[in-house]
Amino acid sequence: MVSLGREIKKARIDKGWNQVELQEITGISQKHISDIERDRVDPRWSMMKRLACVLDLDLAQLAREDPRHAGHAV
Repeated sequence: MVSLGREIKKARIDKGWNQVELQEITGISQKHISDIERDRVDPRWSMMKRLACVLDLDLAQLAREDPRHAGHAV
């Protein structure tokens, strides 16, 4: 299974964005984005929704990658 952080990083790179550009779009700090992408921290549900929206990711798929959110209705 691919990690949540890897999914987010791949989607960001596929869009041609660096972490600073994603920070500007989402309001999530570059350091926090880096920590999420390296699976050092788990993003809050609200951050996952924001990242999924701007990166055109399936929120249900992201939730499956993060066991903390597997039970949330999407």
